[in-house]
Amino acid sequence: MIEEQIDQLNDELRKVIHRFKLEYDLPVEAIIGVMDFIKADLVDAGVEFEVDFDLDDDDEETIT
Repeated sequence: MIEEQIDQLNDELRKVIHRFKLEYDLPVEAIIGVMDFIKADLVDAGVEFEVDFDLDDDDEETIT
């Protein structure tokens, strides 16, 4: 069920982007910038990510 909703969201976002590219003279960079702002707002609204690796991994090789 969630996969279908994700597909539907993807399709609708693509339709909106396509419509704005046709109706307005917006460069792709402007559309991407707006999408980045929306993404940042969504992340700031409380999205939590789980890190599945050790951030303090001391086993990394050092370059000398």
